[in-house]
Amino acid sequence: MVRTETARSYLVSVDFVVAAALGLLLWWALPPQVSLAFAKDVYGVGISVLSIVFSLYFASLAVIVSSGDDEFVFYLSKHGHYETLSRAFRWCLVMLFASLSLAIVLYVVTSYQLTVGNRLHPRGLFVAFGVLSTYALLVSMCTALDSVQYARYRAKYLEARREVAERAASAKPGSEPKGVPQ
Repeated sequence: MVRTETARSYLVSVDFVVAAALGLLLWWALPPQVSLAFAKDVYGVGISVLSIVFSLYFASLAVIVSSGDDEFVFYLSKHGHYETLSRAFRWCLVMLFASLSLAIVLYVVTSYQLTVGNRLHPRGLFVAFGVLSTYALLVSMCTALDSVQYARYRAKYLEARREVAERAASAKPGSEPKGVPQ
């Protein structure tokens, strides 16, 4: 049940709708076959952009995952935020990888087709790449915003810990301080 609701939330999200709208616009604006040289250039740009975003995203994901202490992860989990964040990061990583993989495959195919004398490329493949890469980039932007939210949760958590420590320091001897706010 959770997977169905998660899949549904991805398909009705703003980033998916924008990517699908771009796909419809490309389908409407492009002829049935596009220039193979043009498609190869676009796929090359896609490889460059997506590989940079993928590597930066992967590195920042590693920092986020390793930076949280156990109490903070428990704090986020208790409120349901940790699973939501990790699911969004995982989805983004998969989408970036899929988009980058598609760009590489399409680049190789178009390069080969140019060497054998072909000059035209199917619009459907070009549109599919446009939709997937746009969606992957929008998802990565959204998860970057989630990272900002993660930092805000961390700041709230650290403030709550500081307040608890201050209360404990000013408490009467023998009284037990209350823990981090749940």
